[in-house]
Amino acid sequence: MQARQRWLSGRPDRWDGILAGVAVSGCLLMAAVVPRDPLANDGGDYAVMASNVLAGRGYTLDGVEPYAYRVPGYTLFVALIFAGFGPTPFPVVVVQVVMAALSPLLLRRLLRAAGLPPGPALAGAIAYATYLFPLVYVQQLLTEPLATFLVLLGALLGLQATSESLQVPSRAWLAGVLCTATALVKGNLICLTASFALFGFWVALRAGPLRWRAARGLSLFVLGALLVLAPWGVRNVLRFGEPHLLGKSTAGRALLMAQYETRDKWLPWTFWDQKNSGTLPAYREFRERDRRAEDLAAEEGIDAGTLKASLAWELIREDPFEALRGYTVRAYTLWLMIPTGRGTALKAAVLFVEGAALIIGTAGLWLYRQDLMLRGLPILGFILAEAVLLPLIHTEPRYSAPLKPFLISGVGFFAWHVMNRSSRVGPSGLSP
Repeated sequence: MQARQRWLSGRPDRWDGILAGVAVSGCLLMAAVVPRDPLANDGGDYAVMASNVLAGRGYTLDGVEPYAYRVPGYTLFVALIFAGFGPTPFPVVVVQVVMAALSPLLLRRLLRAAGLPPGPALAGAIAYATYLFPLVYVQQLLTEPLATFLVLLGALLGLQATSESLQVPSRAWLAGVLCTATALVKGNLICLTASFALFGFWVALRAGPLRWRAARGLSLFVLGALLVLAPWGVRNVLRFGEPHLLGKSTAGRALLMAQYETRDKWLPWTFWDQKNSGTLPAYREFRERDRRAEDLAAEEGIDAGTLKASLAWELIREDPFEALRGYTVRAYTLWLMIPTGRGTALKAAVLFVEGAALIIGTAGLWLYRQDLMLRGLPILGFILAEAVLLPLIHTEPRYSAPLKPFLISGVGFFAWHVMNRSSRVGPSGLSP
């Protein structure tokens, strides 16, 4: 009991230094081997929007029209750093390196809070600290480093609150705030809040004589979540007439794009001769369909996202087999971080590593399912919800970055199980 309380209190030890050092080394290695322009892809948009916020032009992309397609959490994070260090991406990258260094430490504590013994928890954290692929995003102004950090921090606070049967009001409220903060960085991560809210309801039902105090804690958790979402929702009601909590027209566009993005592939290597998925015929077809939907929505005065969603459902009804096949492709490619614009040999090697991590990580989580079921049920629910719901819409492998700590920790569990089993077996193959 004392050991578990020490983990929950977060006291550092020598392993924390090792984990942080390994993660920082991984960031530097990826920067040297796979350098990225910090402002490439979405990074330039986030930098512009952060500058607009600081200049008093509001949350806008062009400096004039209110923007709501992306939730504002990451932009505000960048704006805060810009306010302190100037409008340059380097300080943002430095802060993201710090978060990457702290993530394995948070994961280790989270696994202990979820019910894992010290050995497997440390093995899981080591496995994640040595997992290099998501560290490439640390170099860029992208949501993944912050989202991953907040998922681990919010989940840790959520597990601490529920392990105490929601009896500590301040911890329950803070858990609601931090769990929901992730949804303002990536909208789909609202599943973390939903999973802990459902688990908290179950905890309150089982609290016996302390049920009313657990209900109070659950109410404070929900209040914390609403306080995080309320400013964004109110702003969008005033600007657009609707709350758009997870982004304006985001879901409709993503659902429509999903019906096209997998038409030209079944297995990951379909893309190996393509430097950019935008060169594929189906993607060009989507861009044309998306443009026409925008024009029609403007002419008719209707919401573009609603129109795109209806077009997507029409495609699904016309060819349900194709929709199911596409969902299957998105479901497994979500977990495979295969680099674009690289040689076939490298892509094959990465595919092998990622495929092995998916299989072994799942096996490791299964091996320790009884430990995780004690207090880690909301984490398992969160992973399952994301794995099932994300492939319904357009997705990219980097979208799984906030989920990878849990999967890769399963690789560590599996390794710990194998090594522990081997240490108990003598030369004759029997337990000594």
